[in-house]
Amino acid sequence: MHHKKINIERAFLVLSLSFGFIFSIIFPVFYEGDVQFHFDYATYQADVVVDRASVGSNANFGYDVELKSVQNDEYFNKYFKTKLKKVNKMEVHDQRAYTSRTIANDLSHIIPAVGVWLGYHIYPSIGVMIVIARILATLFYSFTLYLIIKKVKYGKNLFVFTALTPVMAIQGYSLSYDSFSFVLSCGLIASQINFIFREKIYLKDIVSTIFLFVDISGFLKIMVE
Repeated sequence: MHHKKINIERAFLVLSLSFGFIFSIIFPVFYEGDVQFHFDYATYQADVVVDRASVGSNANFGYDVELKSVQNDEYFNKYFKTKLKKVNKMEVHDQRAYTSRTIANDLSHIIPAVGVWLGYHIYPSIGVMIVIARILATLFYSFTLYLIIKKVKYGKNLFVFTALTPVMAIQGYSLSYDSFSFVLSCGLIASQINFIFREKIYLKDIVSTIFLFVDISGFLKIMVE
């Protein structure tokens, strides 16, 4: 009755979308840990690789370079106004973009790949590509978890609290594969919770149980290798 009264899943959706859009636009590019790799991986996958080092973004981790550009009033010009031409995908800055390719990595980078592709065709700057990718990630993260929270029979508050914690939310709105992994885990856990409260057993319950206890990424990696 409490959940129905406050409609917690709608409250989550409003908060998640609001935080996600604020994060997408306000926070500096490459703010999240290891996001340079995820950006390079997504651009490689979408075949819109740009030479980010040409604007000084030559790091593979951290945002010290971007922070310095903010302090020097160069941030907007470098990352949003400067157009970058597409280069050969094999010239991607972080070579892990192709050395670490697996089916699992490709699947978990689909949303960021679509985002950077759209961003590049809207305006080919790093900033626009990342903002559009973040917005798509926000929509995926928010609406998918909204449906999961709406359908789960027990523990809605815990799902909402966990999904909106700063660490998880930032990863969820970013280009990281953590968003996909977290949503998948929540879906599998929710299916198990509903399984407990269901009188009949369906094939989907058995399948979700199996996948819940299997390292999916490792399994796919073994298949590829």
